[in-house]
Amino acid sequence: MSDSRDELVKALVDLEIQADQLVQENREAGSLFVWAQQNRLGLLWTHGVGAVAVGLLMLFTGAAYNVEATLGLWTRTAFAASGLIGGALLICGLTRRPRSIPAEAAGLIVLMLWDLAIAVSFVFVLADNPPAFAWPWQHIPQESARPYPVAVYGVLFVLLGVHAWTLRGLFKLGRTTRRGAA
Repeated sequence: MSDSRDELVKALVDLEIQADQLVQENREAGSLFVWAQQNRLGLLWTHGVGAVAVGLLMLFTGAAYNVEATLGLWTRTAFAASGLIGGALLICGLTRRPRSIPAEAAGLIVLMLWDLAIAVSFVFVLADNPPAFAWPWQHIPQESARPYPVAVYGVLFVLLGVHAWTLRGLFKLGRTTRRGAA
């Protein structure tokens, strides 16, 4: 009888240790989840506020000179409006309680198209005025087009695409939850 009681006590102690480990792992996972969620929301706020700020700057101080010179003055208004609208939609979605995933997604899509359009506009500039290549210690003529904006706006397009893909999952989850509750 004593042996079975000792085995039972040992099993209960082992179970308690495993339960403590599970509780600790759950706390750590919860903390990581909160951190990741706050990090993602911070990035979305940065994209939204940044787009509004850049849109205003483009509207009142102009887009890149070589883009306006190559494609026309209309690019200033089009790019500025796209940044303002996309940023405002994203911010609107983030400020609603509960969050408006469709507004956030619409804002991200507008901003993705904005970044893509800006990248493509620089491709047109490069086609019209090919870049000059030089060693890092050599000067490049001021009038020579620079290719790096294509890469910068291309990367922004991809980053916003990652955010939009994540929102797609949240939107699906929200629809499933609403259907399940109905």
